[in-house]
Amino acid sequence: MEKIYRYYRNVQHDIDSLANSYLWASKLSDFNDPFEGSDYNNIDFSCYSKLTNSEAITIWKNIHKEKKHSIINTEKALLKYFIDEPDGYNIKADIEDAARRMIITQCNYANKHYYVSFVKDGDNKTALENKLMWSHYSDGLRGYVIEFLIENLSRSIRENNSNFGGFFNIHYHDNVSFDFSKFHATKDFNYNSERFVFRKTIDWNYENELRLMSTEQKVKYSPNSINKIIIGERMGDCQRVTLITILKGIFPNEWKKKLYESYIDKKTLKILIRPYEV
Repeated sequence: MEKIYRYYRNVQHDIDSLANSYLWASKLSDFNDPFEGSDYNNIDFSCYSKLTNSEAITIWKNIHKEKKHSIINTEKALLKYFIDEPDGYNIKADIEDAARRMIITQCNYANKHYYVSFVKDGDNKTALENKLMWSHYSDGLRGYVIEFLIENLSRSIRENNSNFGGFFNIHYHDNVSFDFSKFHATKDFNYNSERFVFRKTIDWNYENELRLMSTEQKVKYSPNSINKIIIGERMGDCQRVTLITILKGIFPNEWKKKLYESYIDKKTLKILIRPYEV
């Protein structure tokens, strides 16, 4: 079963969220990336004026397909525009307007919600080996990580919350401006607009982020979603005692099986994981 990871610094509100089985979600504007958030005010839609008539017709059909218009009605509309009003209708302007309205809708929708960031395993190494994540989001091995089973987590969130927006992959690019020449590469407009909203610059690709969307700031989940808890080797003794006490309350019979420790291998300088020795 696929695993995802949530890094914690081990401050008071992190401990509270673990003890009470919830995820604290934030607005996009509160994230640490200053470019985070959906801003459509400076989007350049000029690519639409450069479309050929053939390209414009294909895209226009796709737009109306997403609107659930029948093929017959769409073809009738095209005939009307190009035969009855050949000089009075600008199909490219209509496409630009449709794209603009859809992006604004998506951005407004995204900005009203709350989000929780997780890390996925990469192609060549697991998230738990990620030095930058341990450094930036877990206070240099002084915090901890919760390893969730995503299927169990998704199910428990649906069961314990009134509305669950789902998980979204973050897409990383050389810049945050959106290339609208590729916007219609697929016929799925919602897919394309998702790639516009959930995008970050390539500088952040080490995070390999999966983002949870919620209408609620406290996202409750079942402790059964937790597969492991990994303590950083530099966590202080008092913090360890507190964390272990909480785990004993959550998992009275199997807390030892759940608990691991991350440490730096002095020979390879890699971050490795081992069962926690009590």
